[in-house]
Amino acid sequence: MNPVEFLKAHTERVRPLVLAESGAWWELNTTGSAGAAERAAKARERIARLHADPEGFAFLRDQDGAGSGGDSATARQIRTLRLAFEAAQRDEATIRREAELSAGLEVLFASHRPVIRDAPASANDIRRILRTSTDSDLRREAFLASHEVGTKAEPAILELVALRNDAARKLGYRDHYALTLAVSEIDEEHLLGLLDGLMARTAAPFAAAKGEMDRELAERFGVAPADLMPWHYADPFFQTVPTLAGV
Repeated sequence: MNPVEFLKAHTERVRPLVLAESGAWWELNTTGSAGAAERAAKARERIARLHADPEGFAFLRDQDGAGSGGDSATARQIRTLRLAFEAAQRDEATIRREAELSAGLEVLFASHRPVIRDAPASANDIRRILRTSTDSDLRREAFLASHEVGTKAEPAILELVALRNDAARKLGYRDHYALTLAVSEIDEEHLLGLLDGLMARTAAPFAAAKGEMDRELAERFGVAPADLMPWHYADPFFQTVPTLAGV
């Protein structure tokens, strides 16, 4: 089989699985359906099993090393697919367990509803409290409620991390993070150097802006700036523009 034939055959096999997984994932995240989670997990498991094929990986590795006769588009597809196969090299038991854990986590995050003062709350309820309330106790409850799903997810996440790190080490990588960067064609040293440079260049203006923010929030809540807590900010993850005067 030549590279073009391999790519065509692979596309025909993987396309319906990707469509099934994507559709089930959308249904899960809009309805919290356990049935959708099961369908997504099964499709994801079949995709993983397809990419874990050692013979296919060996073929792609050979073709990637040999080039594709000057056809740059085919060569790029072979390289991309080879990287996908490399990332997916797993034994059957690991593939199955990763799919189970991922599906369970998706159901948890899609269906979890935090509780505030003995009543279920939505993400919008939490955002509203953190945007508008001046009751520090209520804000604290809302903030902690927005993070409580993490406690429920912790066991599955830690198991998934261990599985992925173990699989990466069997392929010769330090951990799953290093494997992911490698198959994404990102140089880790360059990436971390870039982020360190951005941190160094933005640290001073960030500190000045946050100082202004903290002074305004301290006045609003009647506390000293040093006594501000995470729930005094409008975003529970401190990732969006704050609701401050002039912003």
